[in-house]
This record gives sequence, C-alpha cells and structure tokens, in this order.
Amino acid sequence: MSTIGIVFLIIAVVFFVLGTFMYIVQKIITNRIYHEENEEVKEEKPKKKIVFTYTFKKTVSIFKQMFVTVKYLVTGGISLSQLSGPVGIYSIVGQTRSAGIANVLYLMAFLSINVGFINLLPIPAFDGGHILFIVIELIKGSPVKPEIENMIHTIFLFLLMLLMVVITINDVIKLF
Repeated sequence: MSTIGIVFLIIAVVFFVLGTFMYIVQKIITNRIYHEENEEVKEEKPKKKIVFTYTFKKTVSIFKQMFVTVKYLVTGGISLSQLSGPVGIYSIVGQTRSAGIANVLYLMAFLSINVGFINLLPIPAFDGGHILFIVIELIKGSPVKPEIENMIHTIFLFLLMLLMVVITINDVIKLF
C-alpha cells in the first residue's frame, strides 16, 4: 500500500472513531432531554448498525459543510470577521459548558473533524500540501526542487500566520 493510501486509511479511521464518539454523545444528550421531559425512560444500548449509519452520515454531513464553508471563504460569501480562532473557540466552549459536558464533548469531536478537514486541504504548510507535492512528484516523475518546495511552504506558512493574527484580533474585538 502506498504512503498516500496509508494516510487516507488512517484519516478515515480517525474520522470514523470521532463520528462514533459524536453519535454516543448525541445519544447521551437525547436521552437526558427525553429523561427531563418524561419521567419514564427505557435505557437502550445503541445498536451497532445505527451507530455506524449515523457515524457515516454525520461525517459526510460535516465534510459537505466544510466544503461549502471553504467555497464561501474563497468566493467572499463569508467574511473573515465570521471566522473564529483560539480566542473565539474558547468563548464558544465557555458558552457550551453551561449546556453540559455531553455538549462540550460533542463540540470537541466536531472541532477535531474540522481541524482534520482543514489539515487535508492542498495548502502548502498543511499535510494536504505535502500530499499535493507527493502527487506532483508522482505525475512529474521527479521530486520538486527542495528550494522551491521550501519557499512555497514558507510563503504559505507566513500567510497562515497572518490569517491567524487577523482572526485573533477579530476574536478579541468581538469580546468587547
């Protein structure tokens, strides 16, 4: 199996585990809400088929949502002020905390899937960028010159850091 195949297999397993985790957390939330509304609750263990189906559908749904988000970012449908960085995520986790630990765990799984998706984008300085250079090497038949690859990674890393600074400043401004 090739390196790319192994990478995608590992990524698929991680997303599947996170999706299963999200289902179980969602089941806990649903049971708690149901329990608060009705005094009688039948405790049922989730069936494996339902867990796998939910996991697959939820992961596909999150990926579709991420593709739409990236599309809107590129086309200008979403402005930078609508994005959140570490400061914004911290405040979102603080708000979610009041809804209970199950919601916080669900948010953590959701954020992990989002970070994994972003990391796979073919942007130099991310893992997807490294995969892109491997694909270019396979197509071209020879590796990209290290100087050129390093320069491209450096430029995109600088742009990513600049983006992080802008988003963090926006997050801080939103706090006040």
